[in-house]
Amino acid sequence: MKHDGNKPVPFFELVTQNTGNGLKQHDLSGLIWHDEEMTFDSMYEAQVWALDEPYNKLGWEYDGYRTADPKIAGALVWELMKAKTVGDGRREVFADEQHVDKTTIYRVWVKWTRPEPGALHSD
Repeated sequence: MKHDGNKPVPFFELVTQNTGNGLKQHDLSGLIWHDEEMTFDSMYEAQVWALDEPYNKLGWEYDGYRTADPKIAGALVWELMKAKTVGDGRREVFADEQHVDKTTIYRVWVKWTRPEPGALHSD
């Protein structure tokens, strides 16, 4: 591709539920959080980790996942939304970022739609 002197423009997309007074505030009280300390150099490593560890535990062992690595958070949201799209729609998926002491913490959490995990039910 010929270099035309244009610099790439960062892309940002914000998807919200507008309440008329700004962004919808979520009640995060009572959620059990896992704080991840690992970070990865590549998106591939983050994807493998997200699919192996937090993807299988989020909603079962803990409700929310916090990490300073945007690659892990992005991979986790991708996998959760992919599962929801293909028919596993029992979990509502949420994500945001929090700024603490000049560090960005990425948060991903799920809320179960009825029935709750482990509940006996028939479709």
